[in-house]
Order: sequence, then structure tokens, then C-alpha cells
Amino acid sequence: MLDSGEVNVYIIAAFEYRESYHRLFKYYAKKNKGGIYKLDSTLIAAQVQEIKSADVNAFVIVYPHWGKNYRWKLHAQEEMAHSLIDAGVDLIVGHGAHK
Repeated sequence: MLDSGEVNVYIIAAFEYRESYHRLFKYYAKKNKGGIYKLDSTLIAAQVQEIKSADVNAFVIVYPHWGKNYRWKLHAQEEMAHSLIDAGVDLIVGHGAHK
């Protein structure tokens, strides 16, 4: 796994897609435009695979803003978390639901 004692940490922060944020504020990042990364497990999985293939010392953290306010986790969040782990994510630190 690691080829040295070194660990390189990569953090991917993402926000749930909301049509109104996209339409009103042009909120989400694109290839040549800054913004917030869209919380999309397929896009994140591709990025993780690219990182891991380029860096054997990679430790990838995904930091998603997700969930419903004042509610415990949703089944969809749990499914996404498992798909991200299957894609090679090492740690998921979810946040955003107000408690």
C-alpha cells in the first residue's frame, strides 16, 4: 500500500445538488469555473480512482454536506457512503444536518 512512511491527504468537499442554487447563483464548480463540488458519487468515485492511481500514499477524505435538517441520516446517505467506500474513499465526514 504505502511505499514510504509518508501519507498524502486529499479532501473532497461537496454539497448536495439543489436546482435553485444552480439556477440562481451558478453555485457549482465546472471544469473551468470555481464553485462548490457537486455531491455525486459517480463523479467523486472517478476522482478518487484518479488520485489513488497517481499516488500510492493517498488517503482520501470526503466531506459531504448532506441530510435533512433536524433528522438522522437518510438511507440514501448510507448507500452513497458505501458506494464511496467501495470506490476507495478512506474516510467520510458528513456534516450539514442541523441538530
